[in-house]
Amino acid sequence: MAEIEALQKCAENGCEFIVEILWEGTIKVEEKEFPYYVMEKAQSDLKSTFSVTLKSIIRRV
Repeated sequence: MAEIEALQKCAENGCEFIVEILWEGTIKVEEKEFPYYVMEKAQSDLKSTFSVTLKSIIRRV
């Protein structure tokens, strides 16, 4: 739940580059409850973002 609360707090405070939580809840599996959230679809994945950033840094060096 801490992750969900942190994302919600960032959104409330106008932080940039934070995913929007569309909805959240809990699911029960074998008598244990697990929190979950559904977020907006990202325009790209983190791996490709880091790859592009790393390549541009290497070119500058």
